[in-house]
Amino acid sequence: MNRIPLLHHGGRHPVTGSGHELRLADKSGLLIDCGLFQGEGKVSPEIDFAVAHLRALVLSHVHNDHCGRLPYLIAADFNAPIYCRQPSALLLPEILDTRDSTPRVQTVKAQAQIEPLAPEPQAFRQRVS
Repeated sequence: MNRIPLLHHGGRHPVTGSGHELRLADKSGLLIDCGLFQGEGKVSPEIDFAVAHLRALVLSHVHNDHCGRLPYLIAADFNAPIYCRQPSALLLPEILDTRDSTPRVQTVKAQAQIEPLAPEPQAFRQRVS
């Protein structure tokens, strides 16, 4: 049986700071979340793994422990698309602004290619309108 290579850059032990990389057959990667570590024994937010081979970042949602390291990822020369649901794409710049007003956030806003994965269902659009 073939195993799917999954590397953990956070969110395993401890469970905060979600960051998982699905390694693809061509040795490129897909990063799933890039969150801040929270609580006792906090880990540095700096990115300590290679990013050049990453094809994209998929954000599950925009809580800090899933997206809070995004400014550091961009600063580490990550230049691939960022995929998330439409509500997350709309909230992400605001959430990063409230957490950090450094130039890194401005870099995210200027350079990140945030793309909704799919349009929201009609029922959801009606609830938030």
